[in-house]
Amino acid sequence: MIQCPYCGSSNVEYVGTPNDYHCKDCDWLFEENDIERESIRHQVSLLLDGTDIDRPLDCDIIVGEDEACGLSSLELPNIVKCHQIPGDGTMWFHIEGEIDTDGQPAWHDFDWFSMSDIRAIRDGLLNR
Repeated sequence: MIQCPYCGSSNVEYVGTPNDYHCKDCDWLFEENDIERESIRHQVSLLLDGTDIDRPLDCDIIVGEDEACGLSSLELPNIVKCHQIPGDGTMWFHIEGEIDTDGQPAWHDFDWFSMSDIRAIRDGLLNR
């Protein structure tokens, strides 16, 4: 049985491409890969629970996509810190050595990642 990845409802109908399913409860259209993506995001969220920008989780995760986050294959991100914004579930990562224009460490949203990279992040956090 398909459940909506956004509200958890099983009141879902198949509508065909480009969005395969429609949730009748929250009115979201979604694809099957959204189900896996939201499931993995939830697992990562649990691993980052209680972290924030002042208390990020130290980690050492190298993701595998050649174009992860728009970086070239010569700059594959080596993630050294992750955190979650409490309350809204937004997850962030820092790549070693990256500095913002204000001289502070640069943070990027997890949503930039492909599915294979999000899996790598989850597996890296599970195995830290």
